[in-house]
Amino acid sequence: MKLKCDEPLPKVAFKFNLRRYIMVFARSDASLVMHWAAADRPGAEWKPPPHGWRTAPEKSWESGGASWETEFERIEGGWQAGTHTRPLFGST
Repeated sequence: MKLKCDEPLPKVAFKFNLRRYIMVFARSDASLVMHWAAADRPGAEWKPPPHGWRTAPEKSWESGGASWETEFERIEGGWQAGTHTRPLFGST
């Protein structure tokens, strides 16, 4: 089942240990998958993630073209989370 969310999902972005983290949260009883890609700037063409990217949980796959998908992980209170990280230096 595919669900479309028309409103921005809650997210947190921060830097720690020479990595940039982006965490996205959603509340749902259904299992969720995040459809995503990298871009040089907002509105730019999508491209595959650069060398050094990781996701948590580590259940990500190419979904065609430059896009990827990552399963969300269930956390407390019906919430689910997906996290992307990349090195702060040495990758674009």
